Amino acid sequence: MKTLDEIKALSPDSRAFAAARKQANPAKWRRLGRDGDALWGVGVGSKGDTYAVFASGDRLACSCPSRRQPCKHSLGLLVLEAEGHAFPEEALPEGHRYS
Repeated sequence: MKTLDEIKALSPDSRAFAAARKQANPAKWRRLGRDGDALWGVGVGSKGDTYAVFASGDRLACSCPSRRQPCKHSLGLLVLEAEGHAFPEEALPEGHRYS
C-alpha cells in the first residue's frame, strides 16, 4: 500500500492530487475490488461516464480520456486504499480492459 505522500509524488501536479482526493469517495465508484495485489474499480467521471481503473504496483491505468497521467481516477483508487477503505476480494470484472 502506498502512503499519501507517495501518491502525491506520483501525481503529475498538485491539481491532479487534489482531484484524486475528491475522487477518493466510495460514492464516486460503481464497483471496487481487489484481485490479489491489484486494485480495480469502475469509476464515475465528472460527466457521469464510467471508466475502468486499475492499479498494481507502479502500474496505473484508466480508460478515461485525460491527458494527464496518472489521472485522478487511478490516483483516487490509491488514495482510497491509503485512507483505509476496504476493497472486497473479487476477480476483475469480465471485459475489464486492464486484466
